[in-house]
Amino acid sequence: MCRDSDKGKVTVGIGFLLDTEAKLSEFVWHDRVTRRLVAKSVVTKEWKDMKKLPYGPAYGAGWYKKFTALDIQEIKINLALDSKLRRLHSDLRRECKNRLGIIFDELPAPVQEAFFDMGWTSGSGFLSTTAKHEYGNTKKDEDGKPVYAWRELRRALFAGNWATAADESRRGKVSAARNLEIHGLFMRAIGEPAPRIHEFGDEPE
Repeated sequence: MCRDSDKGKVTVGIGFLLDTEAKLSEFVWHDRVTRRLVAKSVVTKEWKDMKKLPYGPAYGAGWYKKFTALDIQEIKINLALDSKLRRLHSDLRRECKNRLGIIFDELPAPVQEAFFDMGWTSGSGFLSTTAKHEYGNTKKDEDGKPVYAWRELRRALFAGNWATAADESRRGKVSAARNLEIHGLFMRAIGEPAPRIHEFGDEPE
């Protein structure tokens, strides 16, 4: 287990959220040294102890390892990952269709990959007009009003303007390296066609 650097939420594996005690039962836990299965009470205690530890950008996953004695079975990590990716894929398809009127599966492969990463960290609702913008400092429009949604990103996606989408994909809650990686994915799509638009697709606000 470790804590999310942004909000201090307890996670396990590759970022699976353990925000409630009930979620502990979704995994099979064993002692890291003996490999023996452990009782639920042991898992609960480690989870509660983890919530008392500090969190923030200075505390990576490796820092927390010395405070833990439990691991989850790798097969469960893979199954949970597969399930989460399938749900995210379905959500991204729905959001692209409903929010932008575009077909997710017809986007260039690098753009789909970028969407998966952004959806993983921000939720598929990052395409919503009411989604809070995740820049380090909230952007301002020409009238000086806060921009709470990914307005320019949505416009760029709608138009297939991948260079602008790359510039507008930066997030304030992830590392500079990860932002650079996503920027690179959008740039790889330059020269690829814009997505096909549904008959109801209007340019986003």
